[in-house]
Amino acid sequence: MTRPHNRRTAKGLSKVNGVLPTPTKPTPNFPHFEIKHSASLRESLVIGNQNFKEAYRLSKVGKLRESKEAFAKAIGIFTDALQQIDPKSQEATRLRNIRSKAVLDMKRVEQAIGEGQLISSLFNVGFVNPQSQLRPAGVDDESEDKLEAQFSSSISDNKKLVDELSINEIVGLDSAKSELRTAIEFNKVFPEYATDAKTRIVLYGPPGTGKTALAKAVAKDMDAVFMNVSSDQLVSRYFGESKQKVNAMFNVAKKKQKETGKPVIIFLDEVDDIAKSRDNENVHEATKGILNRLIAELDGFNNADSKNITLIASTNKPWTLDSAFLQRMDQAIYADPPDKEDRLDILKIHIEKMKKQNDFAGIDKDVNIRKLASLTEGYTGRELKKIIDKAKKNVKDEMMTIYMTTGQKSKLRPVNQIDFNNALSEIPPTISRREIERFERFSIYSKKK
Repeated sequence: MTRPHNRRTAKGLSKVNGVLPTPTKPTPNFPHFEIKHSASLRESLVIGNQNFKEAYRLSKVGKLRESKEAFAKAIGIFTDALQQIDPKSQEATRLRNIRSKAVLDMKRVEQAIGEGQLISSLFNVGFVNPQSQLRPAGVDDESEDKLEAQFSSSISDNKKLVDELSINEIVGLDSAKSELRTAIEFNKVFPEYATDAKTRIVLYGPPGTGKTALAKAVAKDMDAVFMNVSSDQLVSRYFGESKQKVNAMFNVAKKKQKETGKPVIIFLDEVDDIAKSRDNENVHEATKGILNRLIAELDGFNNADSKNITLIASTNKPWTLDSAFLQRMDQAIYADPPDKEDRLDILKIHIEKMKKQNDFAGIDKDVNIRKLASLTEGYTGRELKKIIDKAKKNVKDEMMTIYMTTGQKSKLRPVNQIDFNNALSEIPPTISRREIERFERFSIYSKKK
């Protein structure tokens, strides 16, 4: 006796002799385009229609997983085609309706398989919202103006950067400061040779080493427009829209440069989220699509309308980046953790700032700041601040313990060595020596590139 292909059925699917019939009505007629389209678009739509019909055929004979894949291919082709057609045209409306039907029927197939997954499972980007989906029929794609408007909140001019540190006020990172400033300021000092400037930069290093602060400092000192863009801003919940967002980001930068006459710095944070190596089998096709669009923009980066625009792509995992992406970047700059002398300066700066606060009674004489700098090897600037904050909190915790046990209020005392020792035991460095060595090896590799 033949075992049924799948015992689970979905709503709307009846089962006869273990075979699943067509999910809904027979394949609808594919829209006929009376207006002229490119040959490549017509060919693409023919392939989409073939996948659509094949999906129904496969579902009818019980090959559900193959049916699901065919639906996904058809939906992807229809989505790309809609970006090339006037969204207000009748052709686009009919195509959106067919795409919507394909999405609905593929969900039924998924339910029959027993996965219970949303359509998003085929088109997610790793870290994207799990509710991602194709834009429903009747909901127009975002216009170019709307997409560009989404990046307006990312822009800071010199007025907004006034409270940021200048490059000379940043402790440590001497090599990174020198390389970054030289690379970016070339455009401003030598505009006649701007096409040779290092305008595409990877800024890498452990979390908390000051990559964002460094980029802002350069922008402030250059009186540049600063665009602080997180990679997740380029990811849309609707399939196909992410590539449009990449275009919009660069269009906003070009327009702002033309409008102000000032250099524009795009700081793209956590670029490894969208620029992982395409050789990695875990990288989804949607992620590859975003990266392909980003690479295409980088290929035209030294054109006349881009020569006063700098892209700083920040990452904590440079070794995961796609090789083609790295090849198109002009320079890789390492933001390394602070050495002993830099840590000493950072500790002194944070302690001086705390002296202005009314809940800080100073540092006890038994505290050796230089020894503390030695004990904090591997700590970043951000972690050093956490150490001081924790030591200060230990004093307050002690005061509350005394009050809760005796009912008496004690005076605020200075932070002592025991407070710092306890803080060090509770807050270890997040970066190990082995990880630092990995950054250093990448630094050697990038210099040879």
